[in-house]
Formats: sequence, C-alpha cells, structure tokens
Amino acid sequence: MLLIPGAKALETSIGKVYADFGVGFGTYVYAEPNVMDIKSTPILFNTSLTREGERIFHKIYADVSYGIGGRYNGALMDLSSGKSTAFKSDSSDIFYNLSYVAGWRFKGTQSYKHRISLGIGHRYLINNIKGLGSYTREQTYLYVPLGYEGEYFFNAHKSLIFGISFNTLVQGHNISHISKIGFLRDAKFYQKEGSGSSLYLGMKYDLKKYYVFSKLVCELWGLDSSSIDVVEHSAEVNNINPPDKYKGTKFFSLIEPANVTAYLYLNVGIGF
Repeated sequence: MLLIPGAKALETSIGKVYADFGVGFGTYVYAEPNVMDIKSTPILFNTSLTREGERIFHKIYADVSYGIGGRYNGALMDLSSGKSTAFKSDSSDIFYNLSYVAGWRFKGTQSYKHRISLGIGHRYLINNIKGLGSYTREQTYLYVPLGYEGEYFFNAHKSLIFGISFNTLVQGHNISHISKIGFLRDAKFYQKEGSGSSLYLGMKYDLKKYYVFSKLVCELWGLDSSSIDVVEHSAEVNNINPPDKYKGTKFFSLIEPANVTAYLYLNVGIGF
C-alpha cells in the first residue's frame, strides 16, 4: 500500500522528508475455496517515511493488524478413514506488512500531482486456530509492488488522494504446525504462482504545520496451490483419533490449497 505525503515537509540536505502515522478498522477474510475460511475484524496501525528529491522519491511503509473476533470455519479429518466433519473455532490472527518503494514524481500541474513506483515487499500472517485438532498457520509472501498514485487539489487545504498497486508474488512460504496434532514434524509448503492488488481513495486536509487524512483501502490476494509435503503421522502421538485405529506409522501427502485473501478497512491518520 502506498501513501501520499503531505504538503509540509522537513527540508534537509537530502531533500524533503515526510512521516505519517495512522490507525484502521475493517474486515478480513482468508479462504481456501471448498476447504476452509478464516474471518476477523482487524485493528490496524501503520506508518510510513518518505524522502523526496526533485523527481525521485523513496518510501518505507509498515503496518500491523490484530484480528478481533476471528473465526475458523473448516473441517477435521479422520486420518484413518479419510472422512471429515465440520469444525468451527476461534482464531487469533496477526498480520504484518513491510515494503520499500522508489519512484518518479511527474511534473504535474498546480491542481494535480501524480507518481509511479516499484519496490519490494514482505507480508506475514499468523493464524492461531484454537480447539481440538486445530493448529497454528504461518504464511509469508515476498512480492514486488508496482504502484501509481495521484492527488487532486480542490484548494490549498483540501485534496482527493487515490492510488493502486499491482503486487507480483516472488514466493510464498507456509508453515502448518501440525506436529501438535500427531504428525512427526510440521508441514512446509512453497507457493510460486499468485498476485495481489491494493487500492485506496480518500481525502487529505493540510493544516499548515501538519496534515490529516482518511481513506478507504482494499487489498486482494490470490495464490495457486503449493508444493506437496509428505509428512508422517504416528499412532503413539496421535491426539485426534484413538491409537487403535492405526497400524504403525502412516504417510500423508499434504498441500496448501489455492487461496484468496480480502482485506477492506478505513484508515485515518496524521502526517508531518
């Protein structure tokens, strides 16, 4: 996600430096179609630091979200029969995002400014699913964001801000902590095909010494199925089904299914 800097800035020998801080509140859904989904209402905290030269700019952006009232909706599988039963549980979710972009500021006009950027980003989420037979999931995305942003000035103090970013997945990495439910080790998956996008639309108000902003932000991701990991399950440590359902150790070919993520929230903040 990319943020428009304010009109006020700190003049330094390396150009103008901007910083902003914001909070957000919205809705989040992670879904593996026909398999499971996780829904929550996150609270977000974000910040960015931008350095602008005459035409070239650099920016670092970071945010963290804490899911409130997270719910897992999926199934538990009987490993001896292959049958599954519906399972719902609470889920405690945390998401992180960190990105660096560099780009070009176009000359623009007195009423309109715009710019493009390219960079590298790292996205991380952890789902702590609770209840019998559940486990913790960790998901990491390394991606390349290509962005465009604009700012239209209604007057010297009020402007419309908007932007869009297309995010190309470099690699996704998933760790499913299934050793706690009877497997001999955790499962690890790699995803190389997928992409995402983010867009925002909002208002900014310049109050001379600082500025405030509000915006509606939407983030979307879609990833293809992962690599296969073959993991052993032992009857002696099984805590899902009674051990007498097993005859020794079994091997299971596991996969992280294709998945989609949608995150919509309202973001407000202040900048200097």
